[in-house]
Amino acid sequence: MQSAFNDQNGIVSPDGKWLAYDSNPSGKPEVFVRPYPNVGGGQWQVSKNGGRAPLWSPNGRELFYADEAGTLLVAPVLPPTPAGAFNFGPLATAVGTPYYQSIPTRNFDISKDGKRFLMIKGAASRGPQTATGSPVLNMIVVLNWIRELEQRVPTK
Repeated sequence: MQSAFNDQNGIVSPDGKWLAYDSNPSGKPEVFVRPYPNVGGGQWQVSKNGGRAPLWSPNGRELFYADEAGTLLVAPVLPPTPAGAFNFGPLATAVGTPYYQSIPTRNFDISKDGKRFLMIKGAASRGPQTATGSPVLNMIVVLNWIRELEQRVPTK
């Protein structure tokens, strides 16, 4: 796919029929869907007020994406229209707590059963803050965790 815009984060639907991606023809990123592999066969905007980093549910019946505030939204995927156009239902909030976003990549994922998300909590929901109101940011890195796991949970 080639365009004059910043097209990124493309992901093909589980059934291999649709390509979701974000692009910025309006000046801010929005989520779009095109048929796949015939990407020239149409384009449908899914997001309404900004969106990026689309992700299909494992069964392909939902399309998730992040809005500008870090809220995870979901568009239910409906059967295509009689003309073969991509069709989706009303947008809804999937996860309302903002999460950390590192633009331009997607940094959240969904479990294989489609019931849980893996994401990094946003600064506002992380807890402690400094005297100036800034969040206390820290990261815990565990080295050699497999060895520790083997010691704690013997395999025999």
